[in-house]
Amino acid sequence: MAELKEIVRFLNETLNVSKIIDDSVNGLQVEGAPEIRKIALGVDASMELFKKAESSGANLIIVHHGIFWTGKDSRAVGIMANRLKFLLEHRISLYAAHLPLDVHKDVGNNAQMAAKLGLKKTQPFSKDLCGVIGELGKEMTVDECISKIESEIGAVSRKDLFGKKTVKKIAIVSGGGASYAEDAANAGADLFLTGEPKHVAYHNMKELEINAVFAGHYETETFGVVALGKALENRFKGLKTEFINCPTGL
Repeated sequence: MAELKEIVRFLNETLNVSKIIDDSVNGLQVEGAPEIRKIALGVDASMELFKKAESSGANLIIVHHGIFWTGKDSRAVGIMANRLKFLLEHRISLYAAHLPLDVHKDVGNNAQMAAKLGLKKTQPFSKDLCGVIGELGKEMTVDECISKIESEIGAVSRKDLFGKKTVKKIAIVSGGGASYAEDAANAGADLFLTGEPKHVAYHNMKELEINAVFAGHYETETFGVVALGKALENRFKGLKTEFINCPTGL
């Protein structure tokens, strides 16, 4: 068991929540029981996740995509009412970390994928420093690089191969990062890895002559919450965490 307020303090400080501008209302979104017996980790706030978390015995859920976003209609009606009712009735807390969990240099989605690919000399790139760029240990063909991505990250759903036949430098932006292709090209990337394709980005990538591969919005954003769970278990001895998989196929 651990106190909710201590866990929230640790998460806010670790993820620099107050310093990152985001559309997500990051931090504690729904407050439940003051003592936490188990933490469930997931990508998307949804009734599927909430019910699986409750069945697992968790009373704190940490997600990448929460239920409250700035500029969105946040009235407690319809789907929102059902979600809030379930969480409050079961005294389950909900914590969201969107961009803070993308950009973090250790537990972030992009940093975790870079580490899995064995990238060296990693550093942030793009105007908002959201992505990570680094170098492979050795130059590979595009096909060899894609095979490595599929073995370490997950199945590649789409390939737009407009660049060099070999890859040394890889730029990574998890989730819906297709709009970062120009930043990746300007940073010198031979291959751009992101989650979800975007129609308007296709011709940009073609004109930039960059290789782009897409490994799924959902799949590329599982790494941060899993790493965050391990960090929480290290900080709060005896507290159990569990990643609950609710894939969207997108």
